[in-house]
Amino acid sequence: MKDQQQDMLAWLGMRHAPDWQVARALGPLLTVFFALLIAGGYISAFAIVYGVLFGAGAASLATGALIAALMGAPFVIWGTVLKHQTLRYQKEGHITDRITSAVEQLGAEKSVNRIGRPVTIWTGSPNKFLCKKDIIEKYLDEPRSKVVGKEWSKDYDEETDDVWEGFLYSISIWPSERTIIQWQGREIALQDGEVVGHIGSWEVFTETKPNIEVRIGAILSLERIAQDSTLHDKGRDHVRVMEILCAYVRENAPADQAPDFPFPPQCTQDSIEEKLRSTASWISNECTLRADVQLALSVIGRRTSQQVMAERNHCSGNKEGYFIDLSRTNLRYANLEHLNFEGASFFRSQMQGAFCEGASFEGANFVYCQLTGISAANANFANSKLEMADLSHATLTGANLRGCKMSHTHFVRTNLRSSKFCFPGNTDDSEVNRAFFVESDLAGAFIEGDMLGVIFSLRSLQDETIPRAIYGVGFRECRIAGVRRVFGHTHHEASIPTKWLEATFGDASVLLAEDMARPNHWPDWKLSAGASNKFEIEWRKWQANPSNYLPLPFLEN
Repeated sequence: MKDQQQDMLAWLGMRHAPDWQVARALGPLLTVFFALLIAGGYISAFAIVYGVLFGAGAASLATGALIAALMGAPFVIWGTVLKHQTLRYQKEGHITDRITSAVEQLGAEKSVNRIGRPVTIWTGSPNKFLCKKDIIEKYLDEPRSKVVGKEWSKDYDEETDDVWEGFLYSISIWPSERTIIQWQGREIALQDGEVVGHIGSWEVFTETKPNIEVRIGAILSLERIAQDSTLHDKGRDHVRVMEILCAYVRENAPADQAPDFPFPPQCTQDSIEEKLRSTASWISNECTLRADVQLALSVIGRRTSQQVMAERNHCSGNKEGYFIDLSRTNLRYANLEHLNFEGASFFRSQMQGAFCEGASFEGANFVYCQLTGISAANANFANSKLEMADLSHATLTGANLRGCKMSHTHFVRTNLRSSKFCFPGNTDDSEVNRAFFVESDLAGAFIEGDMLGVIFSLRSLQDETIPRAIYGVGFRECRIAGVRRVFGHTHHEASIPTKWLEATFGDASVLLAEDMARPNHWPDWKLSAGASNKFEIEWRKWQANPSNYLPLPFLEN
């Protein structure tokens, strides 16, 4: 984050907005000083007048000027105070006008003329009839009717012994219709069972669209206001700007208006099989966000450390601190790379395919959020809420997922290489379905915490006894096996098979079941993880040469 800019007045110790809470005892002293100064002025003036009236001195122009200056000093000081207050009010009014003007520009629209024609489309399952040519008009008088074909036919009448032959016409009648505008240069999109009923003539249509250029200018203006507010008035208007930008994103990219996505949205055990049958080919098949919405997200995410501090110090009613609210938004394919969204809410948002590499989401709320297919290498999700969130087919290499709250959180075919996990404690040993790691790649990941209730279902290739996806994993201060009580029943279980541990690294801090053999290459003592981080050193040594690695106790000395 960039530091606050300093000017000459700040360097001299004269800030634009003084902190009156500092050195409060100086206030009464200054008041007494100015009172004595004014009193001294009046006494001096009285002494001069007395000397002139009673012959002790002679009147002069300088004497009169001195008397006028001393008598007018309080009024000059009071005038200066009034001017300072007037300037402050003018400044506040100017900022308010800037915010009002920017907000008006956020709703800017423009009229665009386009050439199109109305097209009526008949929909539904049609009723079909076969008829002769002489009664065809009877059926065609019905609305939404059309001749769709004909076939040669013969008919023998046994009573008259006559033979009729000729064409029978196939008539279809559709139950409903809808009207669209076909724009010039575009094809008509028809669904199954639909046909074009009537096509109108080409004409000019006036269409209203958001004026993206003006809106982008307004967003940049609001960013400047937020920065100025942080520099000059402790960020009072910064929070207002963030509220405006968040509301703009929620209104212009709502999650409920996002088109259907070809991937199961549920985070249940039943939906895992559907997700395994689905592919991630759709990730690159959709457009990016509208330019103004993307810019608003970028402005929110590139706040400085001073701006974030102003948000934390903001008080509104009973709420302490302000946090970014982007809940229920459509952020598919949004570019959030290296931006800061700490503590933000993405509750029930659609974030499929978003670009989040290096972004910070520490403490964020992703409950019921669809994060399918995101690119979030080296992103920070520490202490975030991931209950009922879907991170299937995502790329999370090197991501920090320590302390995340999980429940029915899906990692189906997710790339988690070298990522870091610290599962929170398993409350009363009763947690159920905390997270599903199904056919994910955990190679080289670091895992801490209580793993009971976490599902590891990794894919093994043919003739593999240990899945490649578990190779190189490091376990420390975690419980791999133990006892759980689920719905009143006691279960002795292990989160991963004993055989898999041969391809991992751990120390004496890892809790196993009594019947689980501890791998020979695991040290029988605890390796420190503080400043020396001997666990990291030994873990990397083993990864570099697992076949020849030998744990030696003196390494801990």
